[in-house]
Amino acid sequence: MALKYLNVTQEQVDAQPKIRQLLSKNVGGRARVFRYLRESRDPIARKIIERLKHVPERDLPHVPLEAICASLGLDALDVFRVIIDQL
Repeated sequence: MALKYLNVTQEQVDAQPKIRQLLSKNVGGRARVFRYLRESRDPIARKIIERLKHVPERDLPHVPLEAICASLGLDALDVFRVIIDQL
């Protein structure tokens, strides 16, 4: 699974707040979420985009945002706030 590229376990991902549905409801699809992150100057967003460089492009669609947060030691709700601030 793509989690190996992030050096994170499924247990760490499961411990994260589930923001996928919140993002889907408030922001739109995955592509839009990552567009907002790429456009943001927030340090948290920059860390996420930098971390994505460690995941092969073919695996990106299979990496939950919660996994990226866990790999960086971030709380997924903080990431949600960063994205919402971009709206």
